[in-house]
This record gives sequence, C-alpha cells and structure tokens, in this order.
Amino acid sequence: MGRIELRRGHRDLALQHLRKALELSPQNPEAYFNLAEAELAVGNLDDAIANYERTLVLKPVYPDARFGLAQAVRLRRGWAEAIPHYQIAAAQAPDSPVAHHALASALVMGGHVNDALRLFEEGVKKWPTHADLWVGLGSTRFVVSQIPQAIEAYEKAIELAPQRVDALDGLVECRRRDCDWRDDMLELEQRLRQAYLQAVATGQNVPMRIFTALYTPFGPAELLAIARSNAQGAKPVGARPLMRDAVLRDQGRIRVGYLIADVRNHPNAHNTLLLYGLHDRQRFEVFTYSWGPDDNSPYRQKILRDSEHFVEMRGWSDEAMAQRIAADGIHILVDLMGHTGDNRMGVLARRPAPVQINYLGFPGTSGADFVDYIIGDPVVTPLDRAGDFSESLIILPDTYQINSVREVPLPPPLPRAQLGLPEQGFVYCCFNNPYKIDPHVFGIWMDILSQVPGSVLWLFQGSARVDAHLRAQAERAGIDPARLVFAPSVPREQHIARIQAADLFLDTDRYNAHTTASDALWAGVPLLTVPGETFASRVAASLLRAAQLPDCVQPDWDAYASKAVALAQQAKSAELQNWKQHLRERRMRLPVFDTPRLVRHLEAAYMEVDSRVRAGQPPSHLVVGNDRADDHRNI
Repeated sequence: MGRIELRRGHRDLALQHLRKALELSPQNPEAYFNLAEAELAVGNLDDAIANYERTLVLKPVYPDARFGLAQAVRLRRGWAEAIPHYQIAAAQAPDSPVAHHALASALVMGGHVNDALRLFEEGVKKWPTHADLWVGLGSTRFVVSQIPQAIEAYEKAIELAPQRVDALDGLVECRRRDCDWRDDMLELEQRLRQAYLQAVATGQNVPMRIFTALYTPFGPAELLAIARSNAQGAKPVGARPLMRDAVLRDQGRIRVGYLIADVRNHPNAHNTLLLYGLHDRQRFEVFTYSWGPDDNSPYRQKILRDSEHFVEMRGWSDEAMAQRIAADGIHILVDLMGHTGDNRMGVLARRPAPVQINYLGFPGTSGADFVDYIIGDPVVTPLDRAGDFSESLIILPDTYQINSVREVPLPPPLPRAQLGLPEQGFVYCCFNNPYKIDPHVFGIWMDILSQVPGSVLWLFQGSARVDAHLRAQAERAGIDPARLVFAPSVPREQHIARIQAADLFLDTDRYNAHTTASDALWAGVPLLTVPGETFASRVAASLLRAAQLPDCVQPDWDAYASKAVALAQQAKSAELQNWKQHLRERRMRLPVFDTPRLVRHLEAAYMEVDSRVRAGQPPSHLVVGNDRADDHRNI
C-alpha cells in the first residue's frame, strides 16, 4: 500500500504505510528498502541513508539498495563520497547500463576522468543503444579535449534519441569549439532554443548548460532562466546552512574567502594575480580556497605567497569544503568560478558564509538563491537591467574586470617577419577562443579583408581541424586562406609582447574578448567591439570605457565593419595612431590597469555588504563611488 500511495503522489500517506510495514516486519530488508526509497523520493536524505544502510546489513548483496544508497549519499554529501557505493552497485549488477552509467558519471564528477572514459567506452560497446552512455562518452571526451570523437558520440546519442537536449547542448558546444559550422549549425542552435521554450512552457527545469547558452542565441531573461536551472541542480537536497551565527558578532578583521580552481597558468589567475596581496591587511584577512591542479607556475607561487591563508582542497567533497569554510568563520565568500568548468556551486549551496558573491570567472548571473551579489559595472550590469540577474548588483565605477597585466613588461616589438606577418599590409587580430567565433562575425571579418588589400587576420593557432575549418570558410568567402595567420602557443609574456605587431583587434559577438581584450590594450593595440544585450557581450565595451577609448565602441556591426575598413584604408590613420599613443603614454594611469584602485573599490563594497548583513539587512543594489573608495550609495 505504501508503494502504491507513493506512485499516486501521496507521499505522506505512503510514508505512514511503509513505517507501519517496518513495524510489522522489523527484520525484513524489503521493508527498510521500501521506506528508504520513499524517503529518498521526498528528500529525507539522512533517513534514507540510514535505512538503506540497515537494508544492506540484513541483505549485503542487494544492488538496488546499494544504488539507492549511492544516490542518497550523492545528493547529501556530493559525488566524491558516493563513488564507492556506485562501484559496489555496478559490480553487483554487471548487466545494468544504469548502474554502469552512474558509476562513470560519478568518476567524472569526482575528477577521475580517465577511469570514467574507459568505463563509458566499455559501456557503449556492451549497450550500443543506450543513449545515456553515448551522452556521457561525449561529455567525457570533451573534457579530455577529444573534440572530434566527442562530436561522434553526441551525434550517435541524437540518432538514438533525437530529443535529447543534453546531447544537442554538447554537440553545439563541440562544434563551436571545432569551428565546425556545417549547414545544420543554425538548425542545431534553433533546436536548443526550442528545447528551452518547451521546458519553460511546461514548468520544467531548463535542461541545458548555461555556459553553452552564453554563445548561442539566448537573451538575458532566457540566460537567467537557464542559470537558475543549473544552480538548482547544484543544490543538495535537504542541505542546511553551515554558516555560524557567531561569525556576525566578530569584531576583528573582515575574513574574505576566494573560491578558485584556476590557481595556475590560466586567465583567472592572470587577472587576479595582484588581488590577494593588495588587500589592506589591517581590515581584511584573506583566505584562498584552491582545488585545481598544481602546475608549479609562477602564477600559482605568487598567489600562494600573497594569500594570508592558502587552503589546498584538491579531492575534497563539496560538503567537506563548505564545512572548512564555515569553520574558518568566513564573512564574505567570493566565488571566482561561477558556472565554469570545475566549479563548486555545491559549496555555495551549503551556505558556509553569511555573504556570498559571484565575481569575475563567469560572465553572467549565477541564477542561485544562495548567491547574494554579483560584481559588475555600469556597462555589464547597468541598474536598469537589474532584472536580468538573480543577485543584487555591486556596481564598481570603472570596470568590473580586475587586470594584473601591469606586471607584464613590454620589450620592443619583434619584426613582423619573425611572427609570420607581412612587413607592409594591415594586421587585424583576434585572440579569442575559437568557440567565441561564429559564422556571422567571421563573415564580417572576411568582408573587411576583401576591402583592404594586403591585410591579414591574425588568430590563435588551434587544433589542425580548427585551423582547417577556418581556412575553408575563408576560401568559401573568396579570401585566400593564406591571409589567415595562426599564432602558435607561447608563454603569456611573449604573447602579450608579440601583440604589439598588430594594428587593430576585432572583437567577437555574443561572447566578447575579456582577458584577451585587456592584454591587447596593454600591448597598445586598440579594439573594436559592438556591445550586445548580455553581460558576456558587453565586457569589451566595459574595458574600453575604463581605457578611456569610447570611440572604439561601435553602435552596430555595419559601423564596426566600416570603421575597421576606414582605419586601414586611411594612410596612417590619425584616429588609430591617436588611440595607440593614448594607450602607450597613459597606460599606467588608465583605470583599466589601475589594479590597486579596483581593489580599494572592492574593499569598499565588502565593508558595506558586511555592515548590512550584521545589521540584519537583506542584500540590495550597491553603487561604489568613483572618486573615493569609501564613497558609495545604496539603491
């Protein structure tokens, strides 16, 4: 009767019957199992775990109970702690593709990617018609940068299940990473959009990743809905806030914790390099929580030295991380990852700190009810667009993006010939990741090249497939593929130095240049951009505003193309030369590169939000003043 009532949706009545069944048969493993299943269904995770464990005491070899225990542990404590239970469940049910898939997925989420890849490859051989396994194989191949193989896996999943949104999502992302814009690219993006609309219409969570949505045709309101769905998926069922009330009564320094997986040779570390050491230690105690790989790079070593407390958390579960942060008494937890790879939204979902802030790593809203603020500026987070964000806005006066590029020396530029560039001819460049390039913008670039004889487009060298796809697209547009010049990978300092050989940086559309924009500006190379409606599409405009180059921000793509052509056609364009001179001569005085100033503004915001929460006030928008770090107003 309990199982029947559970199927009918009468959960409370089902639990009454199942508890009665257990009372009548207290040594019956099935009674414990049925009760555990019902408790899992209603989110009573601690009780479910206890009853699954009692089931397994009475009946140790019980694959369904072991699998249920794994599911409950995953929801309560995270993927890492669930792995041993998934392993036992899969071993006890060798003919179950569901158990096999769950174990492989747990291994991916626990960071054991190569083991997961082997399991997924074994799985699709054993169960070739099981779409879940093909999707898992595609996502794992993507993680290890096997992009062509990932595309094949996703295409097989869609062949088996044409409506699989996660397969469509993965395929679009892989094809964009590969610059593989076959004729069906627009159709794939529209199918993703239809899946979004269908989910919204039926009141379901949106079944796609927010990161893919950033560079596909979604507007701000749609991105917010997708982010909310992603954030909801990170919340452990039944989790209680871990923050200690006593932390709000502390009278000492404000303890700020930074969550970052990218303490290595990575743009997130490049940008924040100076942040940790610039904090006023009289007022702030700085904690850095790191769980990414240790590459022993100079970036990692500096961040480690400059952090007052550097806590290595590689391999820790979300629960363990959150407990440590709560035990450290953190007042303000600043997440530098957001919905990027290797994020720990599950840590934030456990609410280990009274104030939690979304900053820098992900260009958009978290969509999370457990994140209080997002740090932006008047361009990326204007007050009149506050409804696009789940968080209250902290609006910094210049640009939100901290840049530590001022530490990079600029030697005299190398001769163009050493870089594979023409000695004469105009050099356009774009050093954005390939997935930010779309057919629309690439077509504009080819039109620009067609109007400027002898010009070239300088891009990052990707995989052989990426470069071949871009050359083929150029040829289709009537442009000699040799006019695309690919820059090989070199250390960051060398790359920034070589950017000086370019004349003009051309930005992308839905997902702008971010770190690549500040690198180009530091090298003295102006950038043209067209701001869109979303955070990710307005970052370059934000940086140009802080670089005091407003004329580089174009109103539309026709103006962008016309300006790019005019700057090249006018012999030694006075406007372009003025921009370059402005960057060279005022570099250290421009707000975009004034890292100490930005940190002072961050500290002003931190002090204000800390004061609010101590006074029992809810989060609300905050505009930090431009002239003085302590000048701010509440909105």
